[in-house]
Amino acid sequence: MLKKLYLKMISAIKKIYKNLLVLKKLKHINSWYWAKMIHERDIPIDKFEYNKANDSIIIKEFNYELKKDDNLAILYAYNIALNLNKRLGFKFYKENKEAVFDYNGTKAVIKTLSDFYIVQEIFFHNVYRFYTNNSIVLWNIGTNIALADLYFATQNDIIKIYGYEPFKNNYEEALHNISLNPPLKDKIEIFQSGISNKDESVELEYSPEYKGNSGKIGLKEGMKSLANIETIQLKDASSVFNDILSKHHDAEIIVKIDCEGAEYDIIERLAESNLLQHVNAFLIEWHQKGTEQLIQYLNKNGFISFTYGEDNHYVGMIYSVRTGK
Repeated sequence: MLKKLYLKMISAIKKIYKNLLVLKKLKHINSWYWAKMIHERDIPIDKFEYNKANDSIIIKEFNYELKKDDNLAILYAYNIALNLNKRLGFKFYKENKEAVFDYNGTKAVIKTLSDFYIVQEIFFHNVYRFYTNNSIVLWNIGTNIALADLYFATQNDIIKIYGYEPFKNNYEEALHNISLNPPLKDKIEIFQSGISNKDESVELEYSPEYKGNSGKIGLKEGMKSLANIETIQLKDASSVFNDILSKHHDAEIIVKIDCEGAEYDIIERLAESNLLQHVNAFLIEWHQKGTEQLIQYLNKNGFISFTYGEDNHYVGMIYSVRTGK
């Protein structure tokens, strides 16, 4: 009984202390709602201005006005957005209450904190950057909202991108993001289907908050609050790849795979179909099962592989380059 009372008292004291800290911020932001939001994000209050007429705040670094009915992802991802702005010159503006980034003319709508992490991974950490003097066709298995596709399309040595995304919402967001980039859109073709070891329909969990985590391995428990079950179409990897090969006889082909667990079926299918010999390099994000199975197939087909994140035991990268035919 005393322990329960003690815990209630501690909780009440913490709440009072938190409210006192919010009250201090009210001197600068005359709105309890916004002062509380900024406090919970642990962002310095002097980074904002308050617009009383609109009951909105302005993020001064980006000159970005936020109203209460806007998507607030840029506030949740403030430190990521600030880093992208200061280090790379990213600009941010609003489109239909959603945040849009503009990086050297490349634009995309980003709706969630998870989206911001992916932008950081691709454009700041350059996890997919490679250098070549040759013309490249890129097969993107796991387009998501086309952030990687747009990144690849800015590279002069990449002449065509074929992207595959099974989830309807992701696919539609990808189409919109590509439409924002007229100079790049002719390079990119995307299809609403996933890739696996056979043609089939399957039911998978999907969350609009965790778009990039939806896939074969399922969502973690903390990601399921907004999830639903979606029926998606999968296509046989060998059939899709043969179609790409028929259109590009002489080009070098790089395959980027980030499909939340289906990578093992895909690599196995390409290996048994004797198609790995037609790939020049792989950029693979692996999940849960580790690297051993994937690297065995790749090694047998003349690839040398470099890995990152094996001590994670949940997710990491494999970069593989074919050294011979």
